[in-house]
Amino acid sequence: VLSDGVHCSPHPAYASRFLLQSLNQLWQQDADQLPGKRLAALQEIYNRHARRHQRYAGITATLVAAELRERQVVIYHVGDSAAWLVREGEANKLTRDHTIFERMIDEGEVNREQADDLASIYSGLDRYFTAQPDEEKPQHEQRCIELLTGDILLLASDGIADVTAEDIAAQVAHSQGNMAKLAENIFHQAVRAGSDDNITLIAIKVAHDAEIDPLFAAAKQMVIETRTPSVALVQRTFLINYTRASSFLDAMEGDIVSFKDERGARRMLTGETVDYL
Repeated sequence: VLSDGVHCSPHPAYASRFLLQSLNQLWQQDADQLPGKRLAALQEIYNRHARRHQRYAGITATLVAAELRERQVVIYHVGDSAAWLVREGEANKLTRDHTIFERMIDEGEVNREQADDLASIYSGLDRYFTAQPDEEKPQHEQRCIELLTGDILLLASDGIADVTAEDIAAQVAHSQGNMAKLAENIFHQAVRAGSDDNITLIAIKVAHDAEIDPLFAAAKQMVIETRTPSVALVQRTFLINYTRASSFLDAMEGDIVSFKDERGARRMLTGETVDYL
């Protein structure tokens, strides 16, 4: 979950921090509660805080959340913090910014090509959480996605608004599966694109089931060092059954495929064809 305080509102850093703390409390109380009901309760906490502490009246923040449920994820958001899905090298934005400009596009008043001709006020938010004594819950958007092994989910503040889908896909390729490196690369890409806003990123990779096995890391290290992607070798070395060893090799395929000769064939350094059996 990610929240971004709106810079033109009072105490923006506090606004996002308080929202996240409150949302976490609601999750702890009822993890199975539907997002709409949880966000309504979150708005009431914001309102109660404004009634009790006048100095925090008007604090405002956006929200994007990803609730993982087995191999599904429920994405919901309010504002212009965004969620992206990267699958098989292609990046797609899962959320629509809740801005005046986007609403005008939906209503047919403008088209996207007119963005540069409009006053900056139209880039302002039209949905957000704000603390007022009797504020109503903002309308959220929600979608459910079936996840595949290797998928990458990104949650990001609007500080990366000028980073394109092509930029994100390129940075995923450069990060070589390292999520911390991916977040850092996208941050630098946003800065190069001219961002002067604060930037927050969360990167999540959907692992192969084998990757959470306590022996997987050691088996992967052995295969990489020996250049021997052999199920039989993994079985003998770690005294495990064929099914378990085979699942290790399946999860390592991205690393093994990187061992290519000049013609791009999947071969070992000895020139022998890689055998997964």
